[in-house]
Amino acid sequence: MAEFSQSASNTLTSLKSRDPYSSWTLSNYINTKGEKLLFLKKRGIAVHSKPHKTIWLRAHDNAICGSETAFVSPESVLVTGDLKLPQPSPRRETSTENNGDGDFVSQCTALLEKMKEKMKEGQFDFFDPNHRHFPFIVIFGLFSIFVGVKLIRVFRSFIWLLPLFFVLKSTIPSIESFDAKKELKRVLRKDHLPEEHSEKPKGWLEKMATKAVASLAGEAMTAAGYTIKFDTFLSCVRIAEVELDLDRSTCVWIGVVNKWYFLRQVTKKDKKNKRD
Repeated sequence: MAEFSQSASNTLTSLKSRDPYSSWTLSNYINTKGEKLLFLKKRGIAVHSKPHKTIWLRAHDNAICGSETAFVSPESVLVTGDLKLPQPSPRRETSTENNGDGDFVSQCTALLEKMKEKMKEGQFDFFDPNHRHFPFIVIFGLFSIFVGVKLIRVFRSFIWLLPLFFVLKSTIPSIESFDAKKELKRVLRKDHLPEEHSEKPKGWLEKMATKAVASLAGEAMTAAGYTIKFDTFLSCVRIAEVELDLDRSTCVWIGVVNKWYFLRQVTKKDKKNKRD
């Protein structure tokens, strides 16, 4: 059975005799310093938010008072002389043997809620090493710093992409600027190939011949019909796909910086192999 001081025991006896139906009890609480403190409970619920060092019965008005120190002053009224609680919402206090239970997340969540209440009342000191939640505050602070540093590093790594994004966004070619017949003829003329490519026409005569063939072939391929589909990515890159009805092949262009660049041609055979 728990042992209490003489004044606390007398106080509890007085409460039980005056109000025998409210199940008044006292419970011990051990703080981080190893000090034994007291909670006064009514029907299992603590009538005060902080544990007290001493609890006594005030003689002149029969009020139950408590002090957080070993001295009578400063005192706080826990129960008035007419057995009313001055605090409208008493806190349910758990026993000391359960303080270590529960996972870390739930303890941090409960701690944050208590911190909010205490900060509103102006009673919370972040830098009090004797506070029983001080280790959680330190861990939470270090974790916040770690996450903040990581976010800053990630932001710095990608900050150079912002100017590039705005340049691409402001120079994305419009859909109206894409001329399927014109772009197809450029591909047939090998204009998209680099100068050192083996299939690139060399010399004036070869270029003129290739241009003439490309013009005729382009007209024939588009005359049979074609379908254009556009896709836009991040509002800065536009993709144009032209499907030719003549051979069911698809040509793909990418539009950036006010210009269209040929990417590839997917033939009917390639599509079949991809499905297989």
